[in-house]
Amino acid sequence: MRPYWRHYYTGTQGIIFVIDATDINRIDSAAAELRTLAADGQLYDAAILVLANKSDISNALTVTEISQRMNLPVALAGHPWHVQSSVAHTGAGIEEGLVFLAENMKAL
Repeated sequence: MRPYWRHYYTGTQGIIFVIDATDINRIDSAAAELRTLAADGQLYDAAILVLANKSDISNALTVTEISQRMNLPVALAGHPWHVQSSVAHTGAGIEEGLVFLAENMKAL
């Protein structure tokens, strides 16, 4: 489905990119996918929220570790962005992440 994502970019002001904070083996591929997404010209000013799911598990990467391992200050330069720890099954962190997104999306 990823090749078809571009067809939905027009008018996009905010992106929620969910990663598994415990899946250290796939963090590099997630980072590459996010870099590709952020570099697309149609998304040049979109706010980007990275939700780090499963943050409640003991071996989960921290927000700082995720930012560093994914090189987000460089990869998302020019975008307002934020990494939010979250736990999908309890909803922890979701509201905080959505507040960031709402405050950083441009009005139409």
